[in-house]
Amino acid sequence: MFWYATAGLLALAILFILIPLVRNRAIAGSTKADLELANVAVYRQRLVELDRELEFGQIEADQHRALVTDLQRSLLQNVPGNAASTPADEDHGTNNTCLRIAVILFFIVLIPLGSYKMYDQWGYYEEVHLSGLFRQALHGSNDPAEVTALIMRLKEVAQQDQDNEWAWYFLGRNYLTLGMHQQAADAYQRSVALFDNEGDRVAAMGQLVLARYLAADSILSPEIRTLAEQTLAINPSEQSALRVLASDARAQENWADAIRYWRRLVSANPSSAAARVYQTNISAAEKRLDSNSTDESVNSHSVTVQLKLADKLRLPGEMSVFIAAHNAQRKGMPPLAVARLSVAQLPTTIVLDDSAAVGPFNLSSADSVYVTALISRQGNANPQPGDYRQVSEPVSKLALNPVINIHITDLVE
Repeated sequence: MFWYATAGLLALAILFILIPLVRNRAIAGSTKADLELANVAVYRQRLVELDRELEFGQIEADQHRALVTDLQRSLLQNVPGNAASTPADEDHGTNNTCLRIAVILFFIVLIPLGSYKMYDQWGYYEEVHLSGLFRQALHGSNDPAEVTALIMRLKEVAQQDQDNEWAWYFLGRNYLTLGMHQQAADAYQRSVALFDNEGDRVAAMGQLVLARYLAADSILSPEIRTLAEQTLAINPSEQSALRVLASDARAQENWADAIRYWRRLVSANPSSAAARVYQTNISAAEKRLDSNSTDESVNSHSVTVQLKLADKLRLPGEMSVFIAAHNAQRKGMPPLAVARLSVAQLPTTIVLDDSAAVGPFNLSSADSVYVTALISRQGNANPQPGDYRQVSEPVSKLALNPVINIHITDLVE
């Protein structure tokens, strides 16, 4: 498509040169013919006047002959199409025309060749090629032969540019498609180390959790769990990490944790087909739990948060809002419970309980907590300059479901 477009633009540019050239030559030819006719008419009129002057005796015969000779000489000079045009003059005019055409053709050829050479030297042809390759890798394929060919091309890119984070990311994605889990984990590890953007990096971390989990025969080691918790601390809704933790909890028949992770997966995309599957899993897991133990282990401690924006704030509705409960006696630890909303949902009231835990500790493990509310411009849970953040006072007696009112006003600097 790129070459077709450039060829079309080149043809259009050539037309902009040739059409005026042909038109001007036609106009010039027409003007020249008109001028010759005018010169002949003037010659004839002046000749009649000289004959009349000779007839009336106003000039002598010798003078008349001299004036007629001068008039004829002037006519021959002004009308090149007759005998007055010498072969040298005609050759000179022809040579000038040929030279002009040669110069125009030279530049018609030189400009595109020079442009392509400069584009090849200083342009972004390689980036255009890579964007097409990455789009192909993003859409994926169910044909193993196509995936294998794509892996070979991505490996070549990654070997030529060791710092190309997206080449490593898509290489890991296609390795995962072929079931080459360890190779996928190695590629994702490289991309995690290279990504500067936190949103891209946390997505690669989630894929790394999944690849390592599958490479370990679906056994959740402490290292993989730690990586999953670090991922969820940055983005509590990261799908791959949540699926791994839910899968392990189900394998361990830890139904309370499985329900907790499935609920978070459902809340991330409630209308998806996967959400309906998770809802079915939740229903089945709840039947396996004794109702009394479920009440104690899942919903025994909670805190209600009434959240709204300060009246002076006007923020885009799609901005993310993170609400997190922290252990007031162990500051610096990961949050005990997290919920994610959008500005468009404010004001609202939410309940944080043990089902919203993001790590090994939940609300029931703390005697007192404080709650933070963060509006993020980048869409992640780590405060950045330009975000808005509010922190509540510590509260205790969580079994009584205390209520915390938060008005978001403070700008992170």
